[in-house]
Order: sequence, then structure tokens, then C-alpha cells
Amino acid sequence: HYARALAHMGLGRFEDSRADILRAVALSPNHIDAVFLGGLLSDFRGQLAEAVRYFERALELNPRFSRTVALARTMLLLSREAQALEVGRRGAQLESGAPTLHFAHVLTLAGEHEEALMLCSEALAREVPRARNLCGFSALLAGEMGLAVYLLSEDWQEEPRAQWGPFAFAASATHLALLRQAGGDWAAADELLNQSEAVTLAARAAGNDHWALSYNLAAVAALRGDAARAAEWLDTAYRNGFRDHRLLNLDPALDLVRFTPAYLDLQGRIGSDMAQAAQQLGWGQ
Repeated sequence: HYARALAHMGLGRFEDSRADILRAVALSPNHIDAVFLGGLLSDFRGQLAEAVRYFERALELNPRFSRTVALARTMLLLSREAQALEVGRRGAQLESGAPTLHFAHVLTLAGEHEEALMLCSEALAREVPRARNLCGFSALLAGEMGLAVYLLSEDWQEEPRAQWGPFAFAASATHLALLRQAGGDWAAADELLNQSEAVTLAARAAGNDHWALSYNLAAVAALRGDAARAAEWLDTAYRNGFRDHRLLNLDPALDLVRFTPAYLDLQGRIGSDMAQAAQQLGWGQ
């Protein structure tokens, strides 16, 4: 079941992968990689209380399991910011590389931009996969526009891409388009949006059901000025597991739809889900 879960994940079939990994954990509850993947896939599908339980179980099995830095993001979404930053820092200290990069993203979502960019520098120096993508977004939110343009451009042009899904690259083109619009280069922005949309739609057509694809299409629509279409894609992202209210509220690509009725309704649904997950964990609201 674990091998099949990895295979489905590689194909972008995250719901199928989650079903497989839940069976794998049921059969081998001490298989730490399976337990961790159970947390990751539960998080992907919007099952945050379940994700926390899997991540905490992985830490019980190995307190030095650095990949559980993923727990930091889930805790942040559930309004446990102090605990989230503690867990994230511990994971990043245990292992440089991917844990450092993912904690930098958590810091960005928490508004800790200086520390986020410091960790991004380390991840970029080590050439951690997806560093240009996530750190380009971190630079964007930190107001470091020159750095953001450089990193997002490098990420979008990187080859080969086969081992990563287009959802890891398309967002770079979308946010780069935002920066091109801000600089008045509307032709370049339109070309980037068309390219981002094309690879994202192709991935969806191939069966990839990660929420990031629909989320990216919402951002593309918003940057084109189509608020109604953006709202439709955000709703699809929600149905595919999107619950990242921090990203939703911070992403400048969604400025067009912010405070529209559909956007506020989505905020309300995610807020209700967060409260329910916190209650399930005994964390209160």
C-alpha cells in the first residue's frame, strides 16, 4: 500500500494516494515514512486534525524526524502560532535542506519576513528543490521585488520539470506575471498567464487533483480581471482540500476578488473548518 501510495502521488492522484497510505498505516502503524505521508496527504486534502495526529505520531516514533516541520504549517493554520514556530525551528535545526525551506515558507505565512529570507538564502545555496518557487514568493511578500523577479524567472525557466508537477512551477509564472503587470509590461504578463494556465489545465486533464492547480487558475483569472471565474476556481480548490487561509489572505494575485461575497463566503467556510479541526484536537477555538 505504501509503494502504491507513492506511485499515485507521483501521478498527482492525491486522493487515491491518501486512501492507500491510510491502509498502509493501518497495517504498519510504526512505519514512520507511511505515518508522515499520511499526515502530508491528509493536510493536502484539508483534513487538518487528522494531519496533526499523523505528524505527532511520527514525532512519537522519532523525536528527531525533521520532516515533521510540515506540522508547523498545519499548526499555524489552526492558530497555534507560537507552537508552530517552535516545531518549525526545531525541525529546521535538525536538518538543513528541505525542512529549512519549508519552515521559511511557514515564516512567510506568519509575517516573519526577515527570518524567512535568511533561511531562503541557505536553501538556495544548497539548491533545495522548489527553493526558487517558495523563496520567490517569500521575496514578493517581503517587498523585495527585484529578488522576487529573479527567483520566479529562474524557477519558471528551470529544466527538467518532469520530477515535479507543474503546480510547483506554474505559480512562479503567475506571480511573475503579477510583477510584470506592476511594471507595465502587460504583453509579457499576458504571455506568462497563458503559459501558466496551459500547463495547469494540462495537469488537471491528466488527473492531478492537488488543490494548488485550481488555486493557481484562480490567481490567473484574478490577474486577468475575471473575478467570477477566480471565485469558481477557488471553490474548486476548496473542494480539493485547500484550507490555507493565510495564503488566501496574503497572496497579492487575489487582490481583485478580496472582499467579494464569494471570497468572504470561502473565508467563512475555511474558518468553520479550522474551528472544527481545533475542537477535534481539543485545542479550543
